[in-house]
Parts: sequence; structure tokens; C-alpha cells
Amino acid sequence: MDDSALDQLLLGSRPDVDERALRGAQELADAIARQHRPRPRRISPRRKIFAALGVGALALTGAGSLAAYQLSIPPFVTIPDGESLSTAHS
Repeated sequence: MDDSALDQLLLGSRPDVDERALRGAQELADAIARQHRPRPRRISPRRKIFAALGVGALALTGAGSLAAYQLSIPPFVTIPDGESLSTAHS
């Protein structure tokens, strides 16, 4: 059996539905779709403030960690080989 023969067999075996039942099923489907339509969500101002505070805290933590890492590498300036840091004496 090939695809076209299967299509013909399936088309011949489907039940006949009268217009009244088809219209009733369509109205029922529309009613259910209208009833379960999700409402658009709005983000509350309180949630926006908490999100901004969280992002700020995360950025501050990251900046502090980066600064601590950079300061842990002495002297965080490259010096050519054979030269040394000069120190000022008073």
C-alpha cells in the first residue's frame, strides 16, 4: 500500500458530520479558547526595584572581586628584566 492508497482509504473511512454538530463543536472550541486566554502580565514596581537592586549588588560584587584580584598581583605593572622599582627616600 502506498501513500495515495492510504489517503484514499482514510478519506473513505471518515464519518459524515452534519452541519449542526460541526457548528456546535466550533462554538464550544471558541468558548473554551476565550475562557482560557491568558491575561497580559504586568511587572509590579516593587519587582522592578528588587531586580535593579539585585543587578546592582551583583555588579558591585563583581567589581570588588576584580579589584581584589588585580591588587593581589604585585606590583600589577610590568617591569623590564634587569630593572627594579625605584623608591623615593626623604
